[in-house]
Amino acid sequence: MNQFQFNFEFDQYYYERDYYQALVFDNGSGKMKVGFSGDDAPRAVFPTVVGRPRHYNVMVGMGQKDTYVGDEAISKKGILNLKQPIINELITNWDDIEKVWHHSFYNELCVAPEEHAILLTEPISNPNLNREKITQIMFETFTVPALYLEKSQLLSFFFSGKPTGIIFDMGYSSSRACAIYGGNILNETVQTFPIGGKEIYDNFELILNNEKIFSYYLLDFFQSCHAKFSYVALDFEEEMKKNQNQNQNQNQNQNQNQNQNQNQNQNQNQNQNQNQNQNQKTLKEITDLYGYGKESEEKINEKLGINKFKIPEILFKPSIIGLQDIRIEDTIINCILKAEEELQKDLANNIIICGGISEIKGMKERLEKEIEKSRKLNFKPNIIEIPLRKFSSWIGGSILASSPLFENLWIARSEYDEFGPTIIKKAI
Repeated sequence: MNQFQFNFEFDQYYYERDYYQALVFDNGSGKMKVGFSGDDAPRAVFPTVVGRPRHYNVMVGMGQKDTYVGDEAISKKGILNLKQPIINELITNWDDIEKVWHHSFYNELCVAPEEHAILLTEPISNPNLNREKITQIMFETFTVPALYLEKSQLLSFFFSGKPTGIIFDMGYSSSRACAIYGGNILNETVQTFPIGGKEIYDNFELILNNEKIFSYYLLDFFQSCHAKFSYVALDFEEEMKKNQNQNQNQNQNQNQNQNQNQNQNQNQNQNQNQNQNQNQKTLKEITDLYGYGKESEEKINEKLGINKFKIPEILFKPSIIGLQDIRIEDTIINCILKAEEELQKDLANNIIICGGISEIKGMKERLEKEIEKSRKLNFKPNIIEIPLRKFSSWIGGSILASSPLFENLWIARSEYDEFGPTIIKKAI
């Protein structure tokens, strides 16, 4: 393994148990991340969505399945009703999440669930009834041999290797900050910011969709690596001025070039039209077959323009989308101030950001600037960007579930058979 070094041999460790390598499921509102413990990254990442046909007669010749999950559902969204079984981090549709888990076991990982222990992530606010329902489905429907639930924020912090600090998890539907001390979440410090990746992705997708040349695969590619095409401005007003000046200069140069080359362009119109048709066809082939290419990246950059930094500004100016009197930096500041005074300096010195949109360029610098500008803390904030932070929760689970020190924390099937779903309270 590249990222992690363990002081034991996996083969020997798992041979001594009654089941094979443990699985890790990170249940995200936007994306499911699933894979094997001990791996450096999830084996599969797909949208947490289930689709059902709007009209079954249009499905003739397409297998006529009752449900579609993940990428397949999104790719057929024109003829399906799509639902997300996880809303604001909480499971709200048990039939659909069961289909997502079934898809994860049998289609993505191609394993028999009865042969693998499983660690699942859960939100800080997960009610006991939800925890018991998850436990019941895993033991009774999928007959797993062992189970463990852990808070996704705690797993992300575990991956960072820090003993004390703040985890700011910039999730799909919202963002959460919490303080962690001695391996435990300090519940009194938990703060929620109501904007997450969905707001950012939806606004970017709206722009790309309006161009009417982008396939689903390209949009999914963009969501997977949006940080490549977007950034957070350190000073939004200055960035706007700079771009306006650049656009004025470009327009002047373009007008001069058009006047100079007008005759030449007229002679080449016919050839250009032919080439344009061919180029559009080639772009469509690239995006449909591979999801992206050099041409696709250039098109995205061209079409986004100032939106590359204007849309992420929603995080720092929620009033743009009608949310008043909230600020992203206050989420972190209030989290720190809710902790005991003697912990606050250490917490401010170890602010770890994670989640997909935390990878947008300039996020660390802008957050630090806004926190300092508020003057609500008596010490300078230090924001830490951990590697692979869009997978940090899954990776933390991978490390934990593969450690022999974790062995006595699993809830075994024999315990479930004796105590039923309430056994999960043991893991709190």
